[in-house]
Amino acid sequence: MKQRVDNKKGLSLAIKWAFASSIFIFIILSIFAVITYRAALSFVIIEEQQKMERTITKVQSCLTKADAELTSDTVMKLLSAKGLITKKQTSFNRFASISEQPSIAVSIFNIKKKILYTSDKNKAWQKERKGSPFWPFNQDGLLMTKSLTSNQTKKLIGYFQVFNELSSFYDIRNGLLIALVVLELIALFLSSLLGYILAVRFLKPIRTLRDTMEAISHNPKSDLQMEKIKTNDELEDLAEIFNKMLERMRSYTKQQEQFVADVSHELRTPVAIIQGQLNMLERWGKDDPKILTEALQASLKESKRMQNLIQDMLELTRAEQPVPRYYKETTKIKATLLQIINNFRILYPKFKLNLIDKLTESTKAAIYRNHLEQVMIILLDNAVKYSTNQQQIDITAQANEQEVIIAIRDYGEGIGKEDLDKIFHRFYRIDKARTRQKGGNGLGLSIAQQLIENYHGKISVESKINQGTIFSINIPKK
Repeated sequence: MKQRVDNKKGLSLAIKWAFASSIFIFIILSIFAVITYRAALSFVIIEEQQKMERTITKVQSCLTKADAELTSDTVMKLLSAKGLITKKQTSFNRFASISEQPSIAVSIFNIKKKILYTSDKNKAWQKERKGSPFWPFNQDGLLMTKSLTSNQTKKLIGYFQVFNELSSFYDIRNGLLIALVVLELIALFLSSLLGYILAVRFLKPIRTLRDTMEAISHNPKSDLQMEKIKTNDELEDLAEIFNKMLERMRSYTKQQEQFVADVSHELRTPVAIIQGQLNMLERWGKDDPKILTEALQASLKESKRMQNLIQDMLELTRAEQPVPRYYKETTKIKATLLQIINNFRILYPKFKLNLIDKLTESTKAAIYRNHLEQVMIILLDNAVKYSTNQQQIDITAQANEQEVIIAIRDYGEGIGKEDLDKIFHRFYRIDKARTRQKGGNGLGLSIAQQLIENYHGKISVESKINQGTIFSINIPKK
């Protein structure tokens, strides 16, 4: 079935699915990228701070050997002695040996914060800031100030400041930011593409189901069904449930059509008879008392048959629309059967009704008592109607752990094999002329079957011509 639906009202489910998954993945990747970005920058900053601390330790261990306030000569002498500068270096030339990195510069000051030596262009004293020992200097790097105390006199002899130019840090930061953005965009694109492909694949059964429903809506009488899918998941279950529902709906539709046709046929005859009798009376029979009496009796008989038919139709409608509150009802089977059988013994004294009872007084079945009585009355009434010379009915009742089983057997004319599968159909009668004489209209067994199935039970039949019929009812205990 290849019919397609072109009049879409919006985005397809596959696109929505792909979009939603892409947004989810984008958010997750964004969170991951932010965490990675901040962690990487923190790691780089810590590394730069550690480099500055090593430089500070090296300079501090050298200059604190002075026993008086620092001067330019003292600084040059102490630094030269440690090999941090050479004699050829002037006071304002960069010296790489003090720091591990060329980006780190050192400036040395006396007590009055007058510069004595610097390895970089930052010659002026930078005011200290409270808080972290490292703070940004002109947003170009990190600056730290350290006081110098003589190891001998324990007095302040000067200051020095260490500046770390973070040009490499900003290069790393920009590169990392660009890499994460590009990676996230690529991941977003790939996730959208993959999400769409997977959505199209996984939603294919749903599209097929949509197309099947659309085709059936255009042609309700078609025999289309959802094609079988083998995904071993909820979609496969959905396809099976849809096909079962479709079969049931088609069955109901056919039953409804048959119901209307049968009702029309069943009502046509009594209406025609009554109309014919009234026309006869109107033309010439109303003056003849005998004809008048016969016409009235025939009309009353047919109206009674219509009344019974309508009543049975109402009973069947009620059976098809069960009330949920009855599902919690339970019935003591033994007492109910005894009451029904005693009533039938009074109505039909010539019949021998045998109860083979294997139940206890407390045995219960999960069925509303009135419904069980209605089913038993229908089956016993049929057994009485279609019994022949041997006017005997045997009722057997027994139970197992799961259900109660009731069997009604008569010794009447029986039912042919070709009719066994049809006797539960509405208005079906094996011999319509004979059934009409006995007052039946073919709805009783349909009502009984519907009532039993409402309680998840089962009704079945076995029969042989001229040997009798057995109706069996299985009703769950709980």
